[in-house]
Amino acid sequence: MATNMKFELQSTKVKAPMYIKTFELKPNHKDEYFKSLDYIHSKYGSAIDKIARQVGIDKRWIYAFQLIEAPKHVVGNPETAVSRVGAVGMMQITPETANDQIILYKKEFGNVPAILYEELKKIGKDKLLTLDVLGSWQGKSYALTKEDLKNPILNLAIGAMMLKNLFHYFGNRLDLIIHAYNFSPVFSKKQAEKRLNKYKSVADTLSTAPRETQVYIVKMMGGDHNVIKFVQEYFSTV
Repeated sequence: MATNMKFELQSTKVKAPMYIKTFELKPNHKDEYFKSLDYIHSKYGSAIDKIARQVGIDKRWIYAFQLIEAPKHVVGNPETAVSRVGAVGMMQITPETANDQIILYKKEFGNVPAILYEELKKIGKDKLLTLDVLGSWQGKSYALTKEDLKNPILNLAIGAMMLKNLFHYFGNRLDLIIHAYNFSPVFSKKQAEKRLNKYKSVADTLSTAPRETQVYIVKMMGGDHNVIKFVQEYFSTV
């Protein structure tokens, strides 16, 4: 599988299931998306540029996933937002996922991004980078916590690393990337291959995903509410 993915509109036309209402797919006006993008770009643009460069993904993917996971106009303060399932911050990541995704990234790509190392060192948790077995962080004093993930730079870096892992496993299957990011992470090529074999189409993925994940897939791959289109348009003007 490719380890990167072009930031472009998907050729597959995705229609929302009938029971998903229009208001779930987009705010009243696209200006609301642009307000969120302005907020993130003005506060964290230089950090996101550095993260994307070090991780090796198009920076617009970070903005797009941040926009559907924790947009400013919905949560007010995306840096410290905590979901009902315990996902935290800018990229809405749980501590369990964060700790394992760092280990997984190191396993798949070798060295972690320098910016991640710097942020872990600041909080005295760089020893996490010595682990090479998923789950081995449990019970360790240097494992990342919810409070740690409220650090926006750390959160953005881990989110980008998770996206890189998923691009590596799923190639251009954006629906399965969103499904894994938002609902059910994968931690090996074998797990990813099982999903690729089980879900042959976007319709297959939508049919078994929870409602929130369905909304996110449609937001990213749909028509007028397409987040990729809005992010592309935004960055053509800044």
